[in-house]
Amino acid sequence: MPHTRLMIPKMLLRKRLGFLVLIVALAGVTLPFPRVFASTGPTLTVGCENPVGAICVDSQSSSGLPGSSFTAAIFLVNVTGFIGYDISMNWNQSVLQVTSVLDGNWSTGLSAFTLTNMTSQSTGTVQYSQVLLGNPTNIVNSTLFIVVFKFLGYGSTPIALSSVSLTGLINGVVSILPPPTIINGRAFTPPPSSAALIHYKAKAAFKTLAGGSTQTLVADIANTGPSPAFVYVQYIITSSSGGVSVQTTSTLQLAVGGSSTVSISYTVPTIPVRYFVQARLFVSGNGLFFTFSGSTKTFHYDAI
Repeated sequence: MPHTRLMIPKMLLRKRLGFLVLIVALAGVTLPFPRVFASTGPTLTVGCENPVGAICVDSQSSSGLPGSSFTAAIFLVNVTGFIGYDISMNWNQSVLQVTSVLDGNWSTGLSAFTLTNMTSQSTGTVQYSQVLLGNPTNIVNSTLFIVVFKFLGYGSTPIALSSVSLTGLINGVVSILPPPTIINGRAFTPPPSSAALIHYKAKAAFKTLAGGSTQTLVADIANTGPSPAFVYVQYIITSSSGGVSVQTTSTLQLAVGGSSTVSISYTVPTIPVRYFVQARLFVSGNGLFFTFSGSTKTFHYDAI
């Protein structure tokens, strides 16, 4: 899916920046001419935080299944005399969905005015801008704003910052800072995968065996999807006396169109009883995120 970006006309951008400077002026900070720019600019980073069901693969990348979520925090590092910002963020709207946009901690204890807070899921865009009402602040490592995303579908997407404008006090002058160094984020799901129990599906090697001996549970599995699949089988074992135990096989990787068996062995308790077993097949596209495939088989065996 191509990445969708919100194109902002130059005239609209000039108006937004002009309004930002106007708010600064009204707050009591003057803007003399000519403007003086810093020799080096700040750094903006899209960081992964607080995954729910997903994981932060590294500080900028997140991964999860559709339905899981994470936070993309916009970090600003090492800026003195900071006053405000105007930033747009873009993503692939078929992969991610925004659930909330929140203020960061950069203005904690200060008075900040939010100029723009706009989210468009149809274009995959968040636009956020704020300015301090009062004296500038010094930033070591703070968040400007945070966006909570939910994985909507399978795929991958950059989480890119665009139309970035930072305002700060340089040599006593309110200025639009030079373009910052930007480190964008990334989000991706494992490839979609599917598998099924086939033929006899799952069974016990011994229908009847002596208590204290070894039982082996076997499952026959096929990859039914378009990509390699990682699979394992969970056996929920319930005795006729009411006890429940769980046995889980090791993980097996199946090539596209491939099939194989997977088994697990364990010692049966010495108490004579019937055991009812439900086999449940789990599948993953990357070996990290497993989901229940819906494929099951129920059978029983007797310990004597």
